[in-house]
Amino acid sequence: MSCTKEVKISQLVFNKSLTVAYYGEEPFSGKAWSEDNKTVCMTFEEGKVTLIKVFHANGKVAVEGTEFQGVGKTYDEQGNSIGLHEFVKAYPAIVNEVQHMATNVLYDESLK
Repeated sequence: MSCTKEVKISQLVFNKSLTVAYYGEEPFSGKAWSEDNKTVCMTFEEGKVTLIKVFHANGKVAVEGTEFQGVGKTYDEQGNSIGLHEFVKAYPAIVNEVQHMATNVLYDESLK
């Protein structure tokens, strides 16, 4: 799980609606990772989120979706699809980590 650019999600600045991400002055294209380089990877195209993946400690996908403040598909540690309610009960640490990251995203009200 490596990215071609070493960009962290924390280095991106989002518009207030969290629909466009900027790296410096430009809309970001590429992959950005969580600080640990293994929990969350977000893929962007011209600033817009195209894919979000959250990973279990074993490297398997835990959550996969396209919305920053929404939920997509959820998986157990073996890669089997499970319901959201079951996922939240089984993996509270992942849920807390994602919620923490989402509430600490940098945004700028002046960005469109």
